Amino acid sequence: MMKRKVKIKLLKVYEITSLFTQKEIAYAETRIDPKLTLVGLFSLKEAMFKAGLVDGRADNFSELEITHDSNGKPVFPGYQLSISHSKN
Repeated sequence: MMKRKVKIKLLKVYEITSLFTQKEIAYAETRIDPKLTLVGLFSLKEAMFKAGLVDGRADNFSELEITHDSNGKPVFPGYQLSISHSKN
Protein backbone atom coordinates (compact mmCIF):
# COMPACT_ATOMS: atom_id res chain seq x y z
CA MET A 1 0.00 0.00 0.00
CA MET A 2 1.30 3.42 -0.95
CA LYS A 3 1.74 5.81 1.98
CA ARG A 4 -0.30 8.94 1.53
CA LYS A 5 -0.04 12.19 3.43
CA VAL A 6 -2.55 14.95 3.90
CA LYS A 7 -1.80 18.55 4.86
CA ILE A 8 -3.89 19.84 7.73
CA LYS A 9 -4.15 23.29 9.31
CA LEU A 10 -0.86 25.05 10.12
CA LEU A 11 0.95 23.06 7.41
CA LYS A 12 1.43 20.05 9.68
CA VAL A 13 1.72 16.81 7.73
CA TYR A 14 0.26 13.60 9.10
CA GLU A 15 0.13 10.12 7.73
CA ILE A 16 -3.42 9.81 6.46
CA THR A 17 -3.81 6.47 8.28
CA SER A 18 -3.20 8.18 11.63
CA LEU A 19 -6.38 10.20 11.07
CA PHE A 20 -8.69 7.89 9.11
CA THR A 21 -9.60 4.21 8.95
CA GLN A 22 -9.07 2.24 5.74
CA LYS A 23 -12.86 2.22 5.19
CA GLU A 24 -13.01 6.02 5.51
CA ILE A 25 -10.17 6.42 3.01
CA ALA A 26 -11.82 3.96 0.62
CA TYR A 27 -15.14 5.81 0.90
CA ALA A 28 -13.45 9.17 0.22
CA GLU A 29 -11.81 7.75 -2.90
CA THR A 30 -15.29 7.01 -4.34
CA ARG A 31 -16.36 10.66 -4.00
CA ILE A 32 -15.93 13.44 -6.57
CA ASP A 33 -13.56 15.37 -4.26
CA PRO A 34 -11.82 12.91 -1.88
CA LYS A 35 -9.93 15.69 -0.06
CA LEU A 36 -13.16 17.53 0.71
CA THR A 37 -14.69 14.30 2.02
CA LEU A 38 -11.70 13.67 4.31
CA VAL A 39 -11.79 17.26 5.56
CA GLY A 40 -15.46 16.77 6.46
CA LEU A 41 -14.72 13.53 8.31
CA PHE A 42 -11.82 15.18 10.13
CA SER A 43 -14.09 18.06 11.16
CA LEU A 44 -16.67 15.64 12.55
CA LYS A 45 -14.06 13.75 14.55
CA GLU A 46 -12.51 16.96 15.87
CA ALA A 47 -15.92 18.31 16.91
CA MET A 48 -16.76 15.05 18.70
CA PHE A 49 -13.48 15.14 20.63
CA LYS A 50 -13.85 18.82 21.54
CA ALA A 51 -17.43 18.26 22.72
CA GLY A 52 -16.27 15.37 24.89
CA LEU A 53 -18.58 12.93 23.11
CA VAL A 54 -15.91 10.28 22.60
CA ASP A 55 -13.94 10.70 25.81
CA GLY A 56 -12.31 7.39 26.67
CA ARG A 57 -13.37 5.74 23.41
CA ALA A 58 -10.25 6.40 21.40
CA ASP A 59 -6.68 7.56 21.73
CA ASN A 60 -6.59 9.03 18.23
CA PHE A 61 -8.81 9.92 15.30
CA SER A 62 -8.13 6.72 13.38
CA GLU A 63 -9.79 4.74 16.18
CA LEU A 64 -13.10 6.51 15.49
CA GLU A 65 -14.80 5.25 12.36
CA ILE A 66 -17.52 7.28 10.72
CA THR A 67 -19.51 5.28 8.20
CA HIS A 68 -22.22 6.38 5.79
CA ASP A 69 -25.78 5.17 5.26
CA SER A 70 -27.24 4.37 1.84
CA ASN A 71 -28.00 8.07 1.27
CA GLY A 72 -24.41 9.13 2.06
CA LYS A 73 -25.27 10.56 5.49
CA PRO A 74 -22.45 10.15 8.03
CA VAL A 75 -23.12 7.67 10.83
CA PHE A 76 -21.48 7.15 14.23
CA PRO A 77 -23.20 4.82 16.73
CA GLY A 78 -25.30 6.75 19.23
CA TYR A 79 -25.09 10.12 17.47
CA GLN A 80 -26.85 11.97 14.68
CA LEU A 81 -24.26 13.62 12.44
CA SER A 82 -24.38 16.20 9.70
CA ILE A 83 -21.74 17.67 7.40
CA SER A 84 -22.20 20.76 5.28
CA HIS A 85 -19.75 21.90 2.62
CA SER A 86 -19.62 25.33 1.04
CA LYS A 87 -17.50 26.55 -1.85
CA ASN A 88 -17.87 30.20 -0.71
